Amino acid sequence: MEVKIGVFIFFILICIIGFRFETTLFALIYFIAKVHNYHVEVLAEEDFLRKRHGEKYEKYCICAGRYLPRFYSRELILKICTEGE
Repeated sequence: MEVKIGVFIFFILICIIGFRFETTLFALIYFIAKVHNYHVEVLAEEDFLRKRHGEKYEKYCICAGRYLPRFYSRELILKICTEGE
C-alpha cells in the first residue's frame, strides 16, 4: 500500500494554519478584554479620586493625560496647574 505524501502534507498544513488562526484570534479577543478591563479600572479609580480630592484632582486631570502624557507648552501647563494656589 503506497501512501501519497503530498495529500497528507496538504491536510497537515491546513490544520496548522487553522490552529494558528484560532490561536491568534483567541489572543486578539484576550487583548481586547484586558484593555477593556484596564479602562474600567481607570474610570473607577478616577471616580474615587474625584470624590476624595475634588477640585485638586480636576486640575490634575487637566494637566495629566489619562493614559499618555499631554504635550502642551510648559507655560500653559504651569498656568493651569498653579492657578488658584
